[in-house]
Amino acid sequence: MIDAIAALVDVSGRPPRQGDSDDGYALQVEGEGWDRWSSLLQTGGALFGAESWWPALERPDVRTVLLCSLGSSPSLGGERPVGRPTFFRESGLTLLRSGANTPHEVWCRCDAGPMGFLSTAAHGHADALSVEVRHGGTDILADPGTFCYQYQTRWREYFRSTSAHNTLEIDGVAQAKSMGPFIWTHPVEARTVDVSVDPDCDRSSWIGSYHAKGHRGEAVTHTRRVQVEGSEVTISDQISKPAAVTLRFHLSADVTCSLSESTAKLTWDSDDVGSEGVLELPPELEWSMKRGQEDPLMGWYSARFDVKVPANTLEGVGEASPDQTLVSRLVFVS
Repeated sequence: MIDAIAALVDVSGRPPRQGDSDDGYALQVEGEGWDRWSSLLQTGGALFGAESWWPALERPDVRTVLLCSLGSSPSLGGERPVGRPTFFRESGLTLLRSGANTPHEVWCRCDAGPMGFLSTAAHGHADALSVEVRHGGTDILADPGTFCYQYQTRWREYFRSTSAHNTLEIDGVAQAKSMGPFIWTHPVEARTVDVSVDPDCDRSSWIGSYHAKGHRGEAVTHTRRVQVEGSEVTISDQISKPAAVTLRFHLSADVTCSLSESTAKLTWDSDDVGSEGVLELPPELEWSMKRGQEDPLMGWYSARFDVKVPANTLEGVGEASPDQTLVSRLVFVS
């Protein structure tokens, strides 16, 4: 479990933001700034030893010292990963990265797993083939989060919808039908087609797909390929039948965006140092930018439960055909 945590987190120690979050507290014992993932890694490192591919650990926190004082390190059976795991088959989760464990790490989560828990896809979001991209631990192409559960139904529906995630929407139809605040019916079944990692070239790639029905009643297959190489992330989308498509990229609240036709210039601050990126969008689509829009809802980011702020969303609308590949290319500037 500890090795899995070490494989999931980015260089800043943050895990993926996927599906419903669980950041509520009944009683907060720790002080401000305490992080459960970092604490678990510190405890695991003290008990089992950190592998060479783990992210750098901070000094042990009080919880780690107390837990480790209660017993000796256990003897381990079986083998531990000699390198960082990339693909988690049962969850359909794939982590691509370059410059791992450096201040300029490019971290990319690709999602082709079950939409949620069991047949009702409980607590999942309609985000098949969505991506989440970070640079040096800063959200760039962001998962917008959860925001709320039992109240503010309109906001709950938005934050878990297909339109709120970095994926392709076909014929304006969501990837599942909502049946209340937590469950879905008829969710699409995404699968991972291929994962390739070349550590010598700091290059990795992933291919995922799913079958869906557009409003025209025809089955449509969406296939997405993501490649991370050095400071570049390339996302390629194809569909098997002609259809109207909407491609969205949601930026975090920390990213400032300037859009000109199909080119978006991105800026953000990281450790008080200005950083830049260029997102080249598919010119076949008509692009616009939404921010803090309430009718319809679009352009919002929730860093934690019950908190939301306006953020930029890039939206491309148009028609696509099977002989087209919609290519989006994100380049980080040192």
